[in-house]
Amino acid sequence: MQNKSAVLIFTVLLALATLYTLSFNYFSSQFEKEAQQQGVYEAEQMLAAGTISEDAFDATAAEEAKTYLRVKGDSAIVPIFGKSYKEAKERELNLGLDLRGGMSVTLEVSIPDLFIALADYSTEDSFRQSIAQAKAAR
Repeated sequence: MQNKSAVLIFTVLLALATLYTLSFNYFSSQFEKEAQQQGVYEAEQMLAAGTISEDAFDATAAEEAKTYLRVKGDSAIVPIFGKSYKEAKERELNLGLDLRGGMSVTLEVSIPDLFIALADYSTEDSFRQSIAQAKAAR
């Protein structure tokens, strides 16, 4: 228990480093949501003015959001550190599809093939017969 304060200090430093790293993800995603809202607003204005059709609404909204990100990308979005969107986007953690909710994987393993592989692909007749009997019993 003599190192209790050292463990506490290390835990606090680790938590601060984690929050610092994840803050870039948070602020960049908030800015991207703002850009999407702005893109939808601009597309609605164009639709009301009759300059675009309803079929082109989604594409126009996405293009306007990209324009917003490009134009406002150099403005500071991280309040404490004064980082711009482009800097925050470079520093954010890359989340894979599994963390974004876009991937689901199921691994199916053949039990007889697993035993054959674990037996180093044995060619013994008794082993092969027992595998064949197990497959037949299924």
